[in-house]
Amino acid sequence: MKPSSNAVTTIDLNVGPGLSVSFFGSSFDWATIDTLFLHGYLDCAGSFEDLIDRANFRERALALDWRGHGESQWVGPGGSYHLLDHLKDLSGTLEYLQTQGCTIRNVVAHSMGGNVALLFAGLRSSKLRHLILLDILGPPSEDSLAQIKRLQDLLDSHTKPKRWISVRDREALIERLCQHNPKLSKAGACRMARYALKPIEEKGESRFNFKMDPRLRGPTPMRYPEPFYEALFTNIEARIFFVGAEHGYIPSAFVKKRAKYFRSFQESWINATGHHVHVDAHEELGELLQSFLSGSFDDNG
Repeated sequence: MKPSSNAVTTIDLNVGPGLSVSFFGSSFDWATIDTLFLHGYLDCAGSFEDLIDRANFRERALALDWRGHGESQWVGPGGSYHLLDHLKDLSGTLEYLQTQGCTIRNVVAHSMGGNVALLFAGLRSSKLRHLILLDILGPPSEDSLAQIKRLQDLLDSHTKPKRWISVRDREALIERLCQHNPKLSKAGACRMARYALKPIEEKGESRFNFKMDPRLRGPTPMRYPEPFYEALFTNIEARIFFVGAEHGYIPSAFVKKRAKYFRSFQESWINATGHHVHVDAHEELGELLQSFLSGSFDDNG
């Protein structure tokens, strides 16, 4: 375990290329951990800190950094960052945590993290009790002809060099995040940037760069037809709680269609916020998590 200057403990796992989880509490005990937070693409575990605090989960939750993100290791030559790689990493993480006496029953997942969690829940249907999905309800479906073009794009992208453009300070990164995400507030961008950077020396100047591997950038290599998702989601035993964002990525019509696939499904929507609901609406979202996991949430109320 590696305590940080911000009272966050990083725990290295013997999983995948070298995955890490973050613990935001003060007294760590494997036996009390029952909730795992999963971040989205090009984000990091630290962005959940304020949400975990608001939901009063500091002593019972871990947040995973996916391979190539945050405090987790980058893959070596020939390695990849595809959805199925993340799926294997999630499975390995849950198995490893169980060997430590930690049984994860609740998963809170944003964006890409939700897509991975849904795949896992459909394949290991009895492992999770609750799955809270933040502005995500599985990847979009795609037919086989479109998949051919997607794989061609993957091969083209594979040969192109990738790099991040460094920034002078955290404020510059916050500005960049807001530029690329028009619905993201400055306060939300601050939460995302808090643990996302590392100091570097560039041309004799002290600057900052992203902790994440630039090779994460590139097209998604695989999409499945809609019948696949229907069959997979029908197999999920966990209670599903979808939290949508008024200005997010997932439209209500998409939710209405896919909600029918699940055995147990509830939903709630947060107004006046975008896709990054975990950093832009952590107060309201924290209350929703508490309500749902305590069994007091009523989506008809």
